[in-house]
Amino acid sequence: KGWRLLDEVEGSSEPSGSCEVQGKVKEGLGSLEQATRMVAQLDLFSRNEDLEISSTDLKYLLLPALLGALTLKQVGLSKRLQRLEAARSYLDF
Repeated sequence: KGWRLLDEVEGSSEPSGSCEVQGKVKEGLGSLEQATRMVAQLDLFSRNEDLEISSTDLKYLLLPALLGALTLKQVGLSKRLQRLEAARSYLDF
């Protein structure tokens, strides 16, 4: 759902600051954060073993990149630095 919402935001002709676009950004971030928590709870990717990832699980490796991309779509100058730092931490994953 988060990936689909990112596609909708990026393909939208609405201004990035519009309520519709920002609503999709917020919803997408929530979906991706929930997915990230679920992946962590399932311990899908163990840090102490070689990477043997099922092809069905590969899509979950994109979660940080998708979170970073949607974080950068948020508007508002008051929290701009916080958002840039958050996006950077997601993208540095």
